[in-house]
Amino acid sequence: MNVPRTLDRKKYAKLLAAVLPRPISSDEEHRTLLGVTSRLMKKGELTPEETALLRLLSILISEYERTRYSDLFEKLKPVEALGHLMEENHLTQRDFPGIPQSRISEILTGKRRISKAQARRFGERFKVSPALFLY
Repeated sequence: MNVPRTLDRKKYAKLLAAVLPRPISSDEEHRTLLGVTSRLMKKGELTPEETALLRLLSILISEYERTRYSDLFEKLKPVEALGHLMEENHLTQRDFPGIPQSRISEILTGKRRISKAQARRFGERFKVSPALFLY
């Protein structure tokens, strides 16, 4: 996600004023910003200002999740981490383009391990290190 060098300052300021992004301090704020990012991601073609906002929100969400869940993720097995992240983000097996639903099901039931390529995709999707999903 590249942020263009030139933004329309007024449009970007309007987006920022609507969202009021700041460091996340609660699960409620986290859910709210996840909702905003989800709507932006589903929109498809984004303006440069929306792209910049999405990047900013991704950084804030990532930082909150890194600090909030770091102990939890260190203790989880890769499949447990995937299940937890799917639940937290209200995702189903259909929400991973490029990975068949049956493969996700096999991973979640322990019939199959997460491959390196899948770990990269999960890492990109959840904005976490792919290492979280590898044994």
